[in-house]
Amino acid sequence: SVDLADVEVTAVRQRVLEGEADIGLGFFVKPAVGLLRQPLCKFRLMRISPPGPGTIGLGPSQPWRSMSDAPLVSLPTGNPIQALIEKHLARLGRAHEERPRVNLLGTIIGMVRAGRGHAIIPSFAMEECLGQGLGVTMLREPVVHLELFLVSRRGTQPKPTALAFAQALKAAAGRLPG
Repeated sequence: SVDLADVEVTAVRQRVLEGEADIGLGFFVKPAVGLLRQPLCKFRLMRISPPGPGTIGLGPSQPWRSMSDAPLVSLPTGNPIQALIEKHLARLGRAHEERPRVNLLGTIIGMVRAGRGHAIIPSFAMEECLGQGLGVTMLREPVVHLELFLVSRRGTQPKPTALAFAQALKAAAGRLPG
């Protein structure tokens, strides 16, 4: 059997290192001591915009500079996804600025839908954003990908069930927009 736990990336790291979990999933932007990282899939960063005339649905890609003056809603600065985003916002002079910060992507999507600002999030949420009537545009110049990793503890062999689950995840991830 497979038991799933939805926890923050720091808890994923801790549970795998302590042997409480055979494998974990996360956006481990930097290698983690004691963990073996295996790339699972990549997701492109995209801009989501509140519903409005001409902004609903998937639009043409836009350069990062299109975010120069858009009000933003973000994840906390310590979140690995946001750390990557902040790196690119820094080129626009917008890194670590004062803005609403929430812990969950679902909350960001809700705040954008309510008109509280725009956001930069990974493309795995595209279907949800389109279903919520948001404007979605892929960011370019540069195109930025966020890699999802499957992690296990170095020096251990995951159980056969965990390996089978990992293979099923890789197959499913190959069908997602990236």
